[in-house]
Order: sequence, then structure tokens, then C-alpha cells
Amino acid sequence: MNKRQKKKMLRKTLPIIADEYPLCAMNEEECKKAFEEAENYRLKYGYRKKYADLKKEKFLRYTYSYVKQSKEMQNLMNLARGRKPQ
Repeated sequence: MNKRQKKKMLRKTLPIIADEYPLCAMNEEECKKAFEEAENYRLKYGYRKKYADLKKEKFLRYTYSYVKQSKEMQNLMNLARGRKPQ
């Protein structure tokens, strides 16, 4: 696939509206991997063959996968939910 075909294909994909909360708990490597997974998701499920189909659907919804959280983060989340910290 040449450069022109790639650009045309990318214009036919829907944009992603993502829940970015899990990114706060990730380190840099995990963030890069998460962004790559989101881009693969966009190319796989967001591609529309016709431009008219792009107007019917406005965007894709995507949530990043949660990482193994530290004890401090879990305690903070429990405190925010009104539970006892461990």
C-alpha cells in the first residue's frame, strides 16, 4: 500500500472517544502499548468503506485496559468510594 492509499484509508476511519482514566496509572511503556492497541482497534472496527457511512456514525467508544495497580492507588480509589483503605 503506497502513501496515498494509506492517507485515504485513514480518512475513512472513525475517530475514537476514549476513557483516559486508566492512562493515569500506567507507566510510559504501558501507555505506548495502549495507544498502539487503540489505533489497531480504530483500524479494525472504525473503517468505513464509503464516505457516506462516516456521516451516520460520529465516533467509536473505547476504554483502555486497566493495569495492575499499586497498593497506594487502590487505597486512594477505596477512599474516594467511601470504603476503608487497606
